[in-house]
Amino acid sequence: MKLTASNVKQQILEVPKPLRVFILRAFLCLLVWNLVHNKLLSTNNDLDAFFSSTLAGTTSFLLNVFSLHHVTTSGMENGWITLFFSGRPILNISNACNGLDVTALYIAFICCIPSNTKRMVGYIIPGVVGLFAFNVIRCIILSFLGYYQYSGFEFFHHYVFTTLIYAIIMLVWISYLKASFAHETQKA
Repeated sequence: MKLTASNVKQQILEVPKPLRVFILRAFLCLLVWNLVHNKLLSTNNDLDAFFSSTLAGTTSFLLNVFSLHHVTTSGMENGWITLFFSGRPILNISNACNGLDVTALYIAFICCIPSNTKRMVGYIIPGVVGLFAFNVIRCIILSFLGYYQYSGFEFFHHYVFTTLIYAIIMLVWISYLKASFAHETQKA
């Protein structure tokens, strides 16, 4: 088959409309994220620094409330913030591990599924709060694993918590998809 503009248009029109809408929204989310985060904010890293410092501050506060150690944090140095237990460094929170990218991915997927605004906001706000809370709990557990020099620290950091966060996100997305499609079938 010869590749022509009319053939391409025909092929695109054969794709079901909900899938075309999803692909278009996904492309727009990727474009906006790339422009805003990677181009406009990358020079200052303001958003990453905000996420990292908020995560470090919340983790430090909760550890001071619930542990016997005096927990402090460093300022942002070399792209990370260090948590200290009684002056001993125990955990580095880097911009790459602050949860911003996962949060953006979560929000983008919700925005890509055709649904009403109320349902989107009803999943986005609690989801973002839940992701942040999970990340704080992750940092608290990693802080204790780091303090006690547990040999499984790297395994928990790279595999257990990554698997858990994506499993949780998938379950929420499935719930969102079911709620959105149930509403769409009731309308039809």
